[in-house]
Amino acid sequence: EGTVLVRDIVPGIEDSNIQSMRSFDLGSGPRLVFSARARSGPNRLWISDGTPGGTWRISPPELTSLRAQVDRLGTGLVFIANQRVWLSAGNPGSARPLPGVNPAWNCSSVISDDAGRRCYFAVELQSGGHELWSTDGTENGLRIVRSGFKYAPLQMAYHRGALLFVARGAGQFDLWR
Repeated sequence: EGTVLVRDIVPGIEDSNIQSMRSFDLGSGPRLVFSARARSGPNRLWISDGTPGGTWRISPPELTSLRAQVDRLGTGLVFIANQRVWLSAGNPGSARPLPGVNPAWNCSSVISDDAGRRCYFAVELQSGGHELWSTDGTENGLRIVRSGFKYAPLQMAYHRGALLFVARGAGQFDLWR
């Protein structure tokens, strides 16, 4: 069969600037999720099953500030865009803000547990404080994990059933669990 072009993400002479490719099984088979952008445009979140007809953009056009972080939550995806946490079923038009999250929060650094049942994300409050939150994707499943950080928790990893992350509490940046 050889090497073939799956889809020209940004038609024309500009590069697609594809970044942060990750593979997820969302219940309908494995899917490749990645961000792409034209040099003059914002990052957009895309999904592909490896075929031209199965490759499409899943982030809505109004999202202009997509962070490259994306993870699985249940049979869908969770990602950060426009400083908010978004959920998507992986289909065009299915992206929506995470319910229950204050739109004034500046959200960043999203990661899911090993099973994809909960995701964790960092929040910068209007007061300047920082917190770590988790959710199962529902408003009732939204929980604060810890507050009182001087800077947003970062470099998160799920390891041996526990979330580990770097954050600054009262002292220096340290490893937290």
